[in-house]
Amino acid sequence: MATTDELIAQLSLRATGLEIMNPLKSAAYAELKARGDSVVEPLIGALAGADTEAAPPILSLLGQAGDPRAIGPILGRLADPASKVRYEAVSALALFSASDLVVAGAPQALAARAEDSDRYVRDAATALALKLGALPSGSAWYAGAAGWEPLAKAFVARELTKPDPDYRSLAAHLAAYSSSERHAAWIDVAQEAPTRMGRTRAYLEALHNDPDPTSVAWGWLDGDFDLMGRVEQVIGSGDARTPATVEAQRERLGSIIDAGGADLPEAAAKAAVPQQKAVTPAALPTLSAAPEPVAADQVAAQPAAAQSVGAQPAAAQPAAAQPAAAQPVGVQPAPAQPAAAQPAAAQPVGAQPAPAQPAVVQPAPAQPVGARAAAAQITQPAAGSLTTSAWSPTHFVPAGGLPAWDYPDPARPPRVALNVGLGLVIDSVAGDWALVRAVNGWRGWVDGRRLNRRA
Repeated sequence: MATTDELIAQLSLRATGLEIMNPLKSAAYAELKARGDSVVEPLIGALAGADTEAAPPILSLLGQAGDPRAIGPILGRLADPASKVRYEAVSALALFSASDLVVAGAPQALAARAEDSDRYVRDAATALALKLGALPSGSAWYAGAAGWEPLAKAFVARELTKPDPDYRSLAAHLAAYSSSERHAAWIDVAQEAPTRMGRTRAYLEALHNDPDPTSVAWGWLDGDFDLMGRVEQVIGSGDARTPATVEAQRERLGSIIDAGGADLPEAAAKAAVPQQKAVTPAALPTLSAAPEPVAADQVAAQPAAAQSVGAQPAAAQPAAAQPAAAQPVGVQPAPAQPAAAQPAAAQPVGAQPAPAQPAVVQPAPAQPVGARAAAAQITQPAAGSLTTSAWSPTHFVPAGGLPAWDYPDPARPPRVALNVGLGLVIDSVAGDWALVRAVNGWRGWVDGRRLNRRA
């Protein structure tokens, strides 16, 4: 059996070829996690001198261990030159209790990272700093927030936790932004709203501002995305995705600006909400978030022959087929194991199990979940993103499509369903999770085990 020091040394191993993660590194990570508290001190000792390959998994392990002794060393990597190390440091800190973070002086360090040059580090640090009260709050929730994204995050962190959130003030502050930006802000609020009717009205408000027919809001309001009854199904599957449809439901239920998140009286709710239809894997949506990760012609151009290692072409896999080791919804699979392992639940990130699982199967949450949705927002990239001519995807979405999250936590609903054959590049991994990027710069988290590697 390998010693703890030997396992830590293997965390520096790099992937080769089209590997997502070096198999020995993946196995070492899993073994160190299994050893629990006994490896905390060696990991703390190794963190300060860890390179950019080893530091992220060490940070992840220390965050999951939750030992307050690790907070100080983790804070020491917040200023690391590598953005992926800084991001993992923030993600690890998010796993500790607020009281332990305050005692260790983390709020001040996180407030400094709120100005980080990397957007994902900046968003994650801002969200955690707001949670800890480390950023100026003043007497209003919007104090210190500039831009539609900071406004949405500030509202969620400071106002949405109140018994009666001031949605009207949010609408007033968003009025200066474009319709698509207002739409995106209300989507963020809908994801975090504490009541079912609040989520429903927030999605309607998003569509009221921009009725984009490809928006994720439609999938929630017609029931296609809603596998856990978190939103009222107020739009029928046959209803047109038009402003008229939105306004009819907004008038019937009341806008979130006027009615907030309060539930309708029972009689009115029954009259307003169509009967919930059954959701099957075949009925899961294949719409992309607005804006889509790539144009429709780019999706169609992806090679049909893209295959997973040791598997048949994706097109030959039935969308609803279940692998032998498939877990039911709500049951988390085991942590990723090295490539040599045989059971589907024990394969490394990127290794394909038997035929593709339906989109409702979620990856294990054993890896760092980051700081809420701020960790990796699904948004349109700025000008200067990758162009099609320079694009060389390494992986493809399998048959049946693939759900994507804006941060790696299966307890939250997916934000978008990726179309079959969509080409992707993996930017980073966290156990079963893979942070993928599309041709136009869109990024999101998916179950890395289900991706098909390029042939």
